[in-house]
Amino acid sequence: MAFDLYITFTGLCMVTDDPSGPEGHRLHVLLPKTGRGTHGPHGHVHQHLSQLLYDEAHEKPEGELTGRVAKIYMQNRFLDLSGLPSSTDTLDTDTASHEVFDLGAFTFRNVPRDLLDLPDDGEEAPAALLSRTTLARGEIFCHREGGRWKIGGLSNVPMSTAVGWRLEGVTEDHLMLNLQPLNEDGFPQRTTLYPRINPETRRNEIHLWLYHTTKREIPPKLPPPSREPRAPEEREKVAEHFSAFYALLGHVVPVFERLRNEPAPEMREPDPSAWSMRENGDGINDVTCYDETAVAGDDADLSKFLSSGDEVACIVVRATAAVPREAEDESPPA
Repeated sequence: MAFDLYITFTGLCMVTDDPSGPEGHRLHVLLPKTGRGTHGPHGHVHQHLSQLLYDEAHEKPEGELTGRVAKIYMQNRFLDLSGLPSSTDTLDTDTASHEVFDLGAFTFRNVPRDLLDLPDDGEEAPAALLSRTTLARGEIFCHREGGRWKIGGLSNVPMSTAVGWRLEGVTEDHLMLNLQPLNEDGFPQRTTLYPRINPETRRNEIHLWLYHTTKREIPPKLPPPSREPRAPEEREKVAEHFSAFYALLGHVVPVFERLRNEPAPEMREPDPSAWSMRENGDGINDVTCYDETAVAGDDADLSKFLSSGDEVACIVVRATAAVPREAEDESPPA
């Protein structure tokens, strides 16, 4: 019984395209460490929690969805989903380029390999990394608009607070989440989830929400409540939270004036219409994050892909992985 897998990544997440990885093209979602001992030029980075949420009904082979949240803590662990067998044999990362801020290009930096490659026995991941999820197929198909920002001398820069990934046609009757430790503070865990039929699409589906936000922004239940969207109350904290991303790039900032002090975004005048989830491609949708009944044209309700709770005050960014040294050695001379 094949199924479709959806994951919404919300909060402080760095979506990293790794086209030259040692195992082939990969997409890594990196979560920077925050809290005690993590400081940036914009202040203390408040503690963020990393939790993978899903409907508890998925833990049993049968039964209706309950809306009650089950959670897996992701701190100091990695989840490698690159081995999932599916009828989809491609990885589409281009659609992330429209509204997800490219911090790697902005800083002229690539993500170091030691953040991306699986740690060898006895080795630990760099201290800057809290968690990592790795994907080998599927597509980033939608994003949540987060308004327009100013950063490092640039203005009117679009940014996102969430991205949605999907993998269609997983050729299994269950999903095995096999979490492994990144360091001595992590521990392994295996959780089996079973799909449910979506009454709208008539397809077997599993929906996961990965949050990396402050505790108050993690939702108490699923699916999202129907309500009017609003901007977060703690948007002034974005500058402090954003600093954590630079640790994933080594805190090495080139000598360009616009990049001094590792700049953070500054919100322009909020646009009330900006807080919505949009599907990538030609069909741009106007579905708000909290409207369970809204539909985008002839498409199904997008709210099932979205997170609940207040609009988060953290931004999702993207970057590109550094080329492995072996690949560099094989490159022909210029």
